[in-house]
Amino acid sequence: MSARRYLSKTAPIARNPDATLDLLAERAPAVKAAVPHAQLLVLPELHLSAVPELLDESDGYADSVAVSLPGPLTERLGEIARASKLWIAAGSVYERSDEGHIHNTAVVVSPEGELAARYRKVFPWRPTGRSVPGDGFVTFDIPGVGRLGLAI
Repeated sequence: MSARRYLSKTAPIARNPDATLDLLAERAPAVKAAVPHAQLLVLPELHLSAVPELLDESDGYADSVAVSLPGPLTERLGEIARASKLWIAAGSVYERSDEGHIHNTAVVVSPEGELAARYRKVFPWRPTGRSVPGDGFVTFDIPGVGRLGLAI
């Protein structure tokens, strides 16, 4: 399969977080089957939020797709991680905090399906980023591998 064709099957589906998550559910086990020794699958920033195409209108998009963490998204990611036997660093998503703020938040789920880490981007790029900054840095341990840090 050509690289271009493979990428088209892993790219997020713009403006459709649910379909993008469904695609991850298909692809994660395929990654593990293709690379059996893989332990960690890493996705890019805002992958699961399925942000609009670069030149498409995006005002209000983050607010419309923001999720609560933990919640249904992390439960589904847990199912995908268990099925694929992978740690999943799911890039980042727009998260709605209990105070109603929108954060750009990275999440990591263990192969047991547990939420292992959550990091709110500390330094959003202000000219275009509209998310509220987080207030700390986060690490997590993969047993037998080491300690990893999250950054966006």
